[in-house]
Amino acid sequence: MVLSGRKVTTFVQRTACHEHEKLPQPTEGLANATEQQRVVTPSDTQAFEAVVERTGPQDHPEPVVRLDQPAPGFAHLFALPMGRMTYQSARFFLFGDDAASIAKREEPKWRTWLGKHFPTPAE
Repeated sequence: MVLSGRKVTTFVQRTACHEHEKLPQPTEGLANATEQQRVVTPSDTQAFEAVVERTGPQDHPEPVVRLDQPAPGFAHLFALPMGRMTYQSARFFLFGDDAASIAKREEPKWRTWLGKHFPTPAE
């Protein structure tokens, strides 16, 4: 079995930089998701379909989802504060003989999905 990994990241502007400030919440399809819940990203991006395996702590959500579509695998999403910016990461790992080609084909959708909800600030 083949494993193919892709990391999709962006930086988002933070309006305040306080220790108690909540990090960005997972976006459409994942907001308020609970463990073992089936999630589907909106049809305009069709980024993935999955089951939530882990949500992480409420103040720093870090969902891990078991992917059904676009291929078997898992994704790990998290946010990390960095000064006045937040590093938003989505790591996708696909399994199967076609994993590499599917990951290559799907990566633009994942980038669109992440960029739509966490746009990179203008320079």
